[in-house]
Amino acid sequence: MKRKLEDHVSDIEGFLADVGITLGKDRNLAERDIEPIVRDLTKSLLNNETRETFLGQLEEYIFSDVNRLKTAMLPLKREEGVQLNSESFIRVLLLVPLLTEKVAGMLLGKLSKSTDGDNISGLIVAQFRWLMAQCDDVIITQLPIILPSCSVQVQRDIIGGISEMTSESSHGSVCNILVGHLKSPELVPCVLDAITELTLAPDDLERVFTEVEEILGDLSWDSLPAALRFILGSAPADSAIRVIRENVSLDQKNDTSSGSKEFSLECLEQVLRFQGKVQKHWLVVLERSQKLSILDFFTLILLYRVSSHPKRVLGIVKKHVKGGSLSRVLLECVFEDHASTCVVYTVELLKIAQGLISSLPVHPTPRTLYCGLFNCLQSHGRQEVVGSLLTLTGSSSTRDCAIDTLILIKERTGDALDRYVSLLGSLLDYLNTLTLQQARKVLFLLVSLKSASSTVTDDVHILTRKYLSHPDTRLNRLGTIGACALLQHLSLITESPKKAATFFEQVVCLIKRSIELRAFFLEELSSSILRMESSFAQHVFENNAEHFHEMFVSDTPTSSSSRAADILCIEGEDTLNGSAFVSIDLWRIAEERKNLILLFPLLRLLGFSLQSSGRPDMADIDVVVGCHIRMAPLDTLIPSDSLALITLYNFAVEIVNVFHIEARPSMRSKVVQRLELLLRLLRKITCLSPSPRNLIPVTGDLIPSRGDQVGRVTRSSSGGAGAADSSTCDILNTTDKPTQQMEHTLIEQKEEVKTEVTSMAALDKLTGYVRELDVKVLQILKYNNTKPEKDADESGHTFSLSLPIVCLLLEDTLRKCKVKLKSNPFAKGGNSGLKGLTEEGLVREILDVLPEICQLMEDNQPTSTPPSESSQPSTQEELDAMDPAKTRLFELVFAVLELVFSWPGFSSDTQEGWLEVLGGRSVGTQGPLSARRRRTLQYLLSFSEGCSSFSSQVSLVRCCSVIADGQHSRLGEICRKCLEGTWEGGPKHNDGVAMLVKCWLEHGAEMEEVVGELQTVVDKSGSNLPSLTRGTLPLAYRVVCEKLVVNLRKINTDTPDENTVTDLAECVNHFAVLISFIKQINNSRPMIRSALTLGQRFLDLFLSKGLPALSGLMKDQWLEVQSILKRLQTPTRYLHHVTGHSKSIRDIALTAKVPQMKKTLEHLVLKVKAMLAAHGCSAAFWLGNLKQRDLKGQEILSQEPQEEEEEEDGAGSDISELSIDTDGGEEDPCNDSEPYSESMSIGY
Repeated sequence: MKRKLEDHVSDIEGFLADVGITLGKDRNLAERDIEPIVRDLTKSLLNNETRETFLGQLEEYIFSDVNRLKTAMLPLKREEGVQLNSESFIRVLLLVPLLTEKVAGMLLGKLSKSTDGDNISGLIVAQFRWLMAQCDDVIITQLPIILPSCSVQVQRDIIGGISEMTSESSHGSVCNILVGHLKSPELVPCVLDAITELTLAPDDLERVFTEVEEILGDLSWDSLPAALRFILGSAPADSAIRVIRENVSLDQKNDTSSGSKEFSLECLEQVLRFQGKVQKHWLVVLERSQKLSILDFFTLILLYRVSSHPKRVLGIVKKHVKGGSLSRVLLECVFEDHASTCVVYTVELLKIAQGLISSLPVHPTPRTLYCGLFNCLQSHGRQEVVGSLLTLTGSSSTRDCAIDTLILIKERTGDALDRYVSLLGSLLDYLNTLTLQQARKVLFLLVSLKSASSTVTDDVHILTRKYLSHPDTRLNRLGTIGACALLQHLSLITESPKKAATFFEQVVCLIKRSIELRAFFLEELSSSILRMESSFAQHVFENNAEHFHEMFVSDTPTSSSSRAADILCIEGEDTLNGSAFVSIDLWRIAEERKNLILLFPLLRLLGFSLQSSGRPDMADIDVVVGCHIRMAPLDTLIPSDSLALITLYNFAVEIVNVFHIEARPSMRSKVVQRLELLLRLLRKITCLSPSPRNLIPVTGDLIPSRGDQVGRVTRSSSGGAGAADSSTCDILNTTDKPTQQMEHTLIEQKEEVKTEVTSMAALDKLTGYVRELDVKVLQILKYNNTKPEKDADESGHTFSLSLPIVCLLLEDTLRKCKVKLKSNPFAKGGNSGLKGLTEEGLVREILDVLPEICQLMEDNQPTSTPPSESSQPSTQEELDAMDPAKTRLFELVFAVLELVFSWPGFSSDTQEGWLEVLGGRSVGTQGPLSARRRRTLQYLLSFSEGCSSFSSQVSLVRCCSVIADGQHSRLGEICRKCLEGTWEGGPKHNDGVAMLVKCWLEHGAEMEEVVGELQTVVDKSGSNLPSLTRGTLPLAYRVVCEKLVVNLRKINTDTPDENTVTDLAECVNHFAVLISFIKQINNSRPMIRSALTLGQRFLDLFLSKGLPALSGLMKDQWLEVQSILKRLQTPTRYLHHVTGHSKSIRDIALTAKVPQMKKTLEHLVLKVKAMLAAHGCSAAFWLGNLKQRDLKGQEILSQEPQEEEEEEDGAGSDISELSIDTDGGEEDPCNDSEPYSESMSIGY
């Protein structure tokens, strides 16, 4: 077909027109299909000269003109405009075998000269894609030359299409070229994407993986996604995860492009979502990891999002929270440096926080998580956080933690929470369903919101007046709490100081009808007065000081009346001149009982309001309570005077609570004297009956309502006038004691301290009736570092605290720690200030005086001697020669430290300060955390010589075992030495011995040695450890069995070897010995229960781990496997007897464990049979029935008739015994034709 061409037609145009291609400026036309054109071109260019001429004209006409070249690379079209198979003119030439190499060279040469402005690099690369002709040699030859000379964009175009430009056979050579360009940061993404698309041999992939690992830590955020995709897609999952966790650190990137960082995490999310193997391995790695990085934290969030088992991910998070690896420092770093990234995962973070707060309500990490998330979110996201916390307040188990979290958010974010006052106001709707402590937190939170001044505050005010007028006592108390919250709010508003005083008078008028409600109001006001404005606090002080004088202070004439003879006038330190003096007649107040319930709250309020008013000292209140105190002599008080005794005790406690902040030497001396009085009163309280009557509750939430029945105390005849006249002494001023009472013999001091050791326990029966020392009272230890000698100031006032007083303060602290950190952190703390204190607050209070406590221990440490076996007392006679007060000091200190160390929040938040103090007492505080923990452990163990009693050594071991990381030989030695001693038994002696055995096993003791010691106790052959007796054996037996299960779990059975067989044989042998103890000690129910429970665990673990490992080693180590199975026969058969014994004696608790034990024994028999049958040893079996026997081996008669029993035996329905017969020789045991003379039976 003839075409109309342009006026100037070159030879190449005519040549191509003859084959069916017409060249034009804007488009190229094809008259025929591609295949005929390629065929005709091939025939026309067979001549070399013609081919060279054609190529020369092609280069001059096409490649010298950029526009013509672009047109030549566009798809050919028919004349009518229809595109033809997407093939361009250049691709047609490349399809001609005679032209492929030359044309490819021209294209690549043009590619090296192209610029970003030409926009032809992409078209040139497209000419080589999926080309049927082979251009590999040209490309591989020219590629190293072309790439360095091209611009970055052209390089990216070439590298991006290299996998489609070459065949699979050349991918290895292409990979070698591309690896060299990994050093260019801007080319890393496209190079790794191109390598991912290549088909490479394992060696090539490994080489690229090594190169990527070297540069991974230096990649920018833009390059990191491609690197993550390559590593996770080309390497084994475990190696890829290891490399990423070691080299990728989200907190070390200097790139400010947060979007790229989020894209990297999104890339990681896609891999975790679609590659189940990577997801599974990463879960395992994070579960076993001992330390978390920021990348690990975000990986956990991604796994929670994509995993089909989010509960498992949440369990891993809980594990790291408990272990301290997910600490507050890490979370604060996450939310401060990666706030925008956290916003992307708000939903997952909220779900994780909700899960943590539900399962770990006492841990500070969930609160930190909520606070950090609240800080980094905007308005709408913050509303989601507040809504989530309000939802959690609906559950009783999470309500306290949710309210505490809201308070923490308010403290850390200031006014940010104020705009959500409408949401928080909904808490008032179910205020009456909250406990008083919860309501107290909610009300004080609501009135602290600034936006609440016109909304929620009015609601609280209305609710307060309503509840104060209600007849119900509980609602009255809620109203009282609301009134105190409003008083605090009004006192802090500068424009309305008078409103607070006016509202205070209104509240006083409302509560006058009930003396109990007045007492409760005084308690609440004294707890919150320190947070109120000083002028209002001064107003409260002046108002209540007058009432205190009116109710409790009276004038006493010098000539005592007949009534005065029945009481003791206790001389005050400030002597008054004149013929009369004022006094507080505690005996009269206790007898009349009228205002007794108001005495202590009012005294407490006076002291705290004076502190809040900003006075430098307590001079004003000293005038109020520094008068004479009248009470019967302590020697005349008998158990029936319980109310008078407890009244004096409570009064002395509140004096200490008020005056402990004094800096004046004279007042500090008086505080010490009050503490000495408390010691004397505690000895009296110990003698009270277990349930004293006629007492009045005087602590906070336990103050009774008016309807409560209160008895009247009566005075015994022994406390009459004669007794008062013959024995008078000043019990508030210990310096005025007669000399005879100040002198004690050594025996009397020992008895006094021994009584004092248990004196605080006597307060348990008086909970709610005695006042408690304030948490801040522990600061008294700062008065002076206790030393053996007393240091006096110029005025004669001593500041040295005696050891009994120190022990009193430490024991009170220990009781507070048990309430707050261990048993129930939200329990009522009486009037000690504990109810308004968080766990972190209590720990900080103890940390504040920790240097003084350490100094106390160092001053009372015995003179250091070379370590020897005789350095610690091992007999009761040696113990009596020691100072029990010093021993008690060490016991209390270590008990407090143990509770703090085991507190869930210690490892995550506060351990830095504690380790700095404890570890720095003897060496520096520098170094990693593990080194500081080790130095702390060494410092604590240095006091082992001062622990001369069993309880003190147990406290030391408990404390050190919590802080120890791994095994510590010194700790194991201390445990053994303590077990070698002879101690008097006590209520917790057996538990202490069991704990020592457990710690000994964990820190160096061999299982064989411990089992041997237990064997000597069972055989009564004389144990080397006198503390191990028949009485302590059951608990020690359980501890050893638990350790044996742990040892079996640690055996490596994934790749069994000779060591595996040895370890299994050792565990089975110890198991057999432990089970045999039940037979030797007849009818020990605790040991039988431990054997059934832990024996089943051992056998279940042996079935899941031991038998598969033995099956793999059976052909190579048949005799060893046979020995293990034969050894296992005896304990399993005896456990079968134990199950029959439990049924025969009809023990319900033991019988409940029988079915599962029988099931485990049957599984053991059948699995051993299957294992031997799988190895061709089926002829080595015989099956039979085990008879039911008791612990003595006697047969238990069946309740069924004999005929029926025989029929059952003949039926063979009970598979209860499996035996393996072997001759014990060296021949193949799996040969079925061999006779066997020995037998091994496993029965249940």
